[in-house]
Amino acid sequence: VSPCHTKYLANMGVAASISNAIIKDKKLWGLFICYSSTPKRLSYEHRHACILMSHMLSALLTHKELYQSKCEIRRIQEVQDRLLDRMVQQGKFPECLYKGTPNVMDLIECTGAAVYTKSHGLALLGKCPRHRDILNLVEWLNSNISDEVWETDCLVEHWEDALDLAELAAGLLVVSISPQLGSDYVMWFRPEVVQQVNWGGPIKDAIIYGDNGALNPRASFQKYVQLVRGRSLSFETHLAPAHALRMAVLSILAPEVTDTR
Repeated sequence: VSPCHTKYLANMGVAASISNAIIKDKKLWGLFICYSSTPKRLSYEHRHACILMSHMLSALLTHKELYQSKCEIRRIQEVQDRLLDRMVQQGKFPECLYKGTPNVMDLIECTGAAVYTKSHGLALLGKCPRHRDILNLVEWLNSNISDEVWETDCLVEHWEDALDLAELAAGLLVVSISPQLGSDYVMWFRPEVVQQVNWGGPIKDAIIYGDNGALNPRASFQKYVQLVRGRSLSFETHLAPAHALRMAVLSILAPEVTDTR
């Protein structure tokens, strides 16, 4: 055990501890840790029970996320099939993407969506940034993004003009729906989700160096609250339906159009 960790436990008045890892996808997802204020040695049976519990938690976590993922994939597929049927039957592009039900906002969970084409301009759904802000965003996308599908949970990290848009568009998922990348887009927006992170003391005091250069743990554990702003829920799991929408649009627009990727 690291001497720094031993001092850390002593500063908290801990005389014994046991840590158990919760593993997901072969990566550390979390820990459950037990402390005792008096010296305590666990029997083999108790240690084995803790290991078994950590394995059960890891399995339950994986099972729950897989189930939720399958349900969401099924929902998206149903909406996508209905949307594509409307596109084929109506043949009105791009109106079929934003008029009627379902539309692009039903496809991916969001609070606002926008469809921009050079031929028809901009159409908005739900809660979106101002018209001119989205047009500025389109210009930025044309100059800076060359991907067919692109997402971020913190738009301002990439585009500084998004600083005042976090309430409506902290996160962005965008797909190009033109044969040549750029110019025409479907965009989905998510607002910031303010996260409160509680720390056992100020972050700046997390690491303290002693006179001999050795690491020392903090001595104070007074709760320190950090607010993380400007980030939305991630769009990462919705890249596949966005890609599928692009391919469907290109195939429906005209038989002679080919995707130049």
